[in-house]
Amino acid sequence: MEVAGANRRWRLPFRCRGSRRESAVAQLSTLGHIDAMQIIPHGRQDWLRVVVFPFKAYVVISTLMFFVSATFPHPPHSCGTWAEAFYLGSLIPCGLILLLAALLFGFFGPKGHALPCAFFGLAACLICAFISPILSH
Repeated sequence: MEVAGANRRWRLPFRCRGSRRESAVAQLSTLGHIDAMQIIPHGRQDWLRVVVFPFKAYVVISTLMFFVSATFPHPPHSCGTWAEAFYLGSLIPCGLILLLAALLFGFFGPKGHALPCAFFGLAACLICAFISPILSH
């Protein structure tokens, strides 16, 4: 295979910069076309995944923040702080939204998105059910 130009003395499909004694650095322009990562979603399924992701993330983050807040010392005979009540209180609508999204995905959307949404929605509801009695004492 005959290669023209400056690449003719190189056996590899790319050129290296520098002399043979120095460390060679591959020139990316000779490697070919590389596609950039897609940041903006293009399809309907991609947009649905983007819309549901913050709710899934909030289930995890608010649960962690609740346990971090619960480790701080509280005054005696107190139920909990307003922050702990907010974390758990906001999990209820978040879980219901995820369960509704799971139903919509199950009937109308991609089936692969329904199960994770249902899992996060049920997890949010179960967390509220198990931890809310702790706040009432």
